Amino acid sequence: MGNFAALERAELNAQLADLRTRAQVEGTLTQVIALYYAIAALDEDVAITQRILDISNDRYVRQEGKALLGGVGRLDLLNAEVDLQSDSTTFILALQRRERSRRELNVLMGRSPDAEVNVSRSITYAQGLDQERLVQEAMQGNVQLASATAQVRAAEVDQRIARSLRWPRLDVNANYGVSDQQNGVGLVLGTYTQGLNAGLTLSVPLFDGGRINTQAEQARLRAENAAIAEQQARLQVERDVRNAFTTWRGQREVLRIQGDAVTTAQLNFDRTRELFQAGQLTGLQFRQAQLDLANAERQAVVAGFDTKVAELTLLRASGGLLPALGVQP
Repeated sequence: MGNFAALERAELNAQLADLRTRAQVEGTLTQVIALYYAIAALDEDVAITQRILDISNDRYVRQEGKALLGGVGRLDLLNAEVDLQSDSTTFILALQRRERSRRELNVLMGRSPDAEVNVSRSITYAQGLDQERLVQEAMQGNVQLASATAQVRAAEVDQRIARSLRWPRLDVNANYGVSDQQNGVGLVLGTYTQGLNAGLTLSVPLFDGGRINTQAEQARLRAENAAIAEQQARLQVERDVRNAFTTWRGQREVLRIQGDAVTTAQLNFDRTRELFQAGQLTGLQFRQAQLDLANAERQAVVAGFDTKVAELTLLRASGGLLPALGVQP
């Protein structure tokens, strides 16, 4: 029965190849997704930097006008100019980072580096993710665990193949023959024969026991190692899902806090701007409120996209990344 086991081993090899392909697809998609959201975050960063630059430019114009009228000193104007130059440099660097990331995404997707890239800055988050349910789904759908399970089955089939070498081999052959001969030299002669021949050949591995025993022992050890590896993979998958869930849950809390921080920073900036324009605050105080707002907005943007990446990482660990993206496994 060794040939039947060999056929099953070939089918398992095909299944393992499909699982390796799926793992590569998931890895590539994870890289593309992470870079996609990084570009979306850079788009937001460019927009934030543009707003800060506009504010600094408006401040410089106002200070320049006041300086001409003698309302402010030369130092206030120089401070406004320094801040404007700093924000202009930051804006240029933000554009450069975004362009580099766009080229990297194009190359990763097999497109021309200069191809146009349009990303959406709106994010929708999954709701109702449950840790225990995700762990159970991972036991069924995680690609690394599925590969380990397939390796166990393959090792068991290898054992069957090795054991089959100990058994006698029976070869069956059969043939059916028809012969018709005629001679037409003045006489009509003819012969006609037909018949069925069959045979059996039995071979016994009398002098190959050492090699067979070695192969059987090696197959047994591979099966034991595969079973241990599968158990280890189960523990690692459960660990990865629980770690990913903790990261995702923490990122959601960070996102909430950063949203509140943006609201507070915006209120503080609006009030500071009113007082600065009324001449009740210095340029340094206004600048600090401006930087606090920009920092809060940037951190909120990063938290938003990091939360989405953490969500997709969690889905990948539980085996649900491809269905979530609408990709056929």
